[in-house]
Amino acid sequence: MVVIEDDPSISRLVTAALVGDGHTVHCCGTGGEGLDAISEHAPDVVLLDLGLPDQDGTEVLRQLRANSTTRDIGIICVTARADEIDRVLGFELGADDYVVKPFSPRELVGRVRALARRLAILHAPGPDAGDEVVQIDQLTVDFGRRETLAAGSPLDLTPMERGLIEYLAVNRGLALSRTQILEAVWGHDWLGGSRTVDMHIAQIRRKIGDAASITTIRGVGYRLE
Repeated sequence: MVVIEDDPSISRLVTAALVGDGHTVHCCGTGGEGLDAISEHAPDVVLLDLGLPDQDGTEVLRQLRANSTTRDIGIICVTARADEIDRVLGFELGADDYVVKPFSPRELVGRVRALARRLAILHAPGPDAGDEVVQIDQLTVDFGRRETLAAGSPLDLTPMERGLIEYLAVNRGLALSRTQILEAVWGHDWLGGSRTVDMHIAQIRRKIGDAASITTIRGVGYRLE
């Protein structure tokens, strides 16, 4: 695991908690060092502080998601800014989770553990459903190849977005509650709130465009038509 955090006290605290949970941790104080460490160590999960001294953490996040070799890494963003706009921007750029300082080391370890476990499932060989390929309007979900296409063009999805759209495809036509989605995609031990689902749905809608429709069921959750 790579931790990109410029505050030495937080870095030491986080490292101690993660090492105690059995993780191998590589710490970096700048975005440039972090990108080099990720390239060298190929971690499953990255803990990324958005307030870095050499460049904004969102730029590091953007570069990781734009690179095919780092696109599937789990990324948890850390920030001292609690504004909703920061959370939205992080998810838009491809963050899988988001924690705000100050945070509990136990909570952080739980989030890392849950994300790592879910990523292992998402990266396992397909298929995950009875139908190896699901076609909804112009949206194609290929479980065997772990690929989703809109109007024939492959979509650039983060691991959690892919897990979410696969779950919706398996249960197409059904109204799914946010709790159901959280437990199925993020896991029953996920510590984040249901707002995580809303933000990821918004991202998927933007990416699939008019290829298919995800309907909001007021007071319940969502349905892939």
